[in-house]
Amino acid sequence: VSCHSWKYLVLKPPKKDIAKYMQFDKVALRFMSQLVTDAPEDRERRFLICFHLADDTLSIFEPPQRNSGIVGGKFLQRCRCKNNDTGKWFEAADFHVGATVRVNNYVFKLLETDDRTLSYMESDPTFDKADISSVIVNIRSRAERNGTRVREAFNRLDREGTGEVSLDELRDLLIGERLTENEQEVITVLRNLPKTSENNVKYSDLLLQLTPQAPQESLNASSTIKVSTFNEESTRVQDTRLRKQFDQIKSNVFDDFKQEVKNRRLLFVDTFRVLSDRSTDGLIGENEFAKALNSRMQCNYSDIQTRALIACIFPKPNSRLTPVELMKIFEGNSTYGEMREAGT
Repeated sequence: VSCHSWKYLVLKPPKKDIAKYMQFDKVALRFMSQLVTDAPEDRERRFLICFHLADDTLSIFEPPQRNSGIVGGKFLQRCRCKNNDTGKWFEAADFHVGATVRVNNYVFKLLETDDRTLSYMESDPTFDKADISSVIVNIRSRAERNGTRVREAFNRLDREGTGEVSLDELRDLLIGERLTENEQEVITVLRNLPKTSENNVKYSDLLLQLTPQAPQESLNASSTIKVSTFNEESTRVQDTRLRKQFDQIKSNVFDDFKQEVKNRRLLFVDTFRVLSDRSTDGLIGENEFAKALNSRMQCNYSDIQTRALIACIFPKPNSRLTPVELMKIFEGNSTYGEMREAGT
C-alpha cells in the first residue's frame, strides 16, 4: 500500500474479475467447523465458514449457543486470507468435508456442509474428492494396495444377501478397511448410491465398479489343461454374476427414473421436445439422451447407472424414439415390446 501511495496521489482500487463476479455472485461454499485446540472451553464451539466464489474471500460466523458463555456472532470479516500452511491465497479446492484449514493461526476442521455446496462441488472438476469417478479409482487402488477383499467385506455386512447395507455400515466399512482417508469421499460414494429407504443403500453397482472381473488375456506357458479349464469355468461363473448384478442395476435405475419422470413430468416433457427439435430426424437416440440425463434433466446418476438406463431404453444399437414414445415408456403404456422386456 505504501509503495502504491508513493507512485500515485489518488489510490486506485484493485481490479475485479467482473465476469467471475457476475457468474458467482452470492454463491458461497458453506461448512460447519470446529476449532482444533487443546482448550476444553473451545472444543464445543462451532463456526460457519463461507468461501465466496465471486472474489475468493472468506468469512467466519459463530452461531450463538445457549448456556455456552460465549455470545457468538461475526468471527472474521469477509476478506481474502492466505493459507498459512501453503503461503498462498485460499482457493475453493482447499475446502471440503474433513479438511483442516488454518486461518490467522486458528485451526478449523470442516465437519459438514449443505446440499447446495455438495452439488456445486460435484459439478466442478476442481474438487476431485467430490467426483465419483476419481473416488472410485482411488478406492480401488487402495483396496489393491492394502490387499482388501471388497466382496468378502460386503458379504460380512450383508449376511442375508439382500443387496442392501445401512449408511453407517457402509461408512464404517470404507473407513475401517482403509479404502478411503477422507470424509468427503465417503459422502460422495453415499450420494451416488441408490437409496432404498432413509438409512439403507444398494451397493451392487459400487461393488461392480470396485471389483472388475475380467478374463485373463493369457495364461502362463506352464499352466496345465486342467488349470486352464478351471480358469475358463471360473470366468464363466464370474460373467454370470456380473450379468445378474448389471440386470439388478438396470431394474433399480429404471424404477428410479420412472419415479423421477412422475415427480417432474413437465421438465422431462420439455427436455424430450428440445432434444427432438435439435435432431435432424426429429427422433432421440442414446447419445442425445445420455448427454441430457445429468445436465438438463438433473439426474445424478453414475456412469454405470447411465449405461444401465440406456440399455433399458435403447436395447438395440442405433435405436431412435419420438418424445411421445419415450414418455409412454416411462408412463407404462408403451407398445415398444423390447422396452417392456428390458424394463421388467
